[in-house]
Amino acid sequence: MDKNEQYIAGLEHIQTCRSVNLRNSKVITILFFIGLLVSVIFPPAIFLEFLVFGLMCYSHYKTAHVPCPRCEKPFGSTWILPLAVGTNECSNCKLSLNLLYEHKKSLKSHTKEWLE
Repeated sequence: MDKNEQYIAGLEHIQTCRSVNLRNSKVITILFFIGLLVSVIFPPAIFLEFLVFGLMCYSHYKTAHVPCPRCEKPFGSTWILPLAVGTNECSNCKLSLNLLYEHKKSLKSHTKEWLE
């Protein structure tokens, strides 16, 4: 396995983590609003809001700190408490998710050539 294939595999892992985080964020947001409604009826349930907020922060932290396949430092963000999953480029070595998109695009163009 050459370096580019290792980078592609690492970038696919980062993309998978981000899609899982997006799916989790939708569920966490729904839980947050359910918690708000429940806390109006039963005020001690505000504890659920803190729990849901903690889950959201943990999910963003884990996603933003997935190691870069090239330099092994956090790919998305180096902040301790990231507000989102970060950028599409490593802040240290500048490895970009565009490499993954270009790779997938080249695979599609090659399959068209092979099928003809």
